[in-house]
Amino acid sequence: MRIIDYIYYRLYRMYKKYNEPARISSTLMFGVLGMISFFFILIVLNKYLFDYYFLLKDFELIHIIIAFVLIGIIVSIGVFLRYTPARTSDLFKKFKGSVWNKIIPNWVIVTMPLLEFLLGLFLLKTFL
Repeated sequence: MRIIDYIYYRLYRMYKKYNEPARISSTLMFGVLGMISFFFILIVLNKYLFDYYFLLKDFELIHIIIAFVLIGIIVSIGVFLRYTPARTSDLFKKFKGSVWNKIIPNWVIVTMPLLEFLLGLFLLKTFL
């Protein structure tokens, strides 16, 4: 959980710097990351496991879209409830002088959904 705490801390700090609603924006970013992760997990499960039980061909596109949106909402609500203002202030104390703050630039944190998507495509292309 430490890496997730650190990513939340960096997102919160970056959004706060640009005067945006930091808690909401950070939780929505985690929702997007959850939807992308669910997309690749679904592809792998469909390839290896679901061929025996049911196929995604049985579903319509709207069912899959609803599933992605629900996963994003559930992840966002979970992150919103986990990172209260008190916990966020504890994270600021914990990660304030971290060496990773200088090593990892802000653009890496912001483009994390794109990087996760490209990494997932690369892994699928390589292993499937």
